[in-house]
Amino acid sequence: MPPNKYLSAASWAEWGQAVPLTGAALGDVLIFQRQGGGHADLYVGEDADCFHVLGGNQSDAVTITRNAKARLFAVRRPPYLATPDNVRRSS
Repeated sequence: MPPNKYLSAASWAEWGQAVPLTGAALGDVLIFQRQGGGHADLYVGEDADCFHVLGGNQSDAVTITRNAKARLFAVRRPPYLATPDNVRRSS
């Protein structure tokens, strides 16, 4: 079940299971800070400086973009009944 205010990125910071900022895995929701609010995306990978995330409302499209790790505010894991085998850190 999504948070009550699912259109507010900040509300996703209380949803699901808390994960350490350094422990993001495939499918986790990453919440980023930005001027004027925040942004919530799905983790798909990372490099040394940025997370690679799948998100909507990015240049009027659903895309995979890079967001600076320094902007990360929270990582939340879906409340799985049984964790899928592919929930792991991207290499």
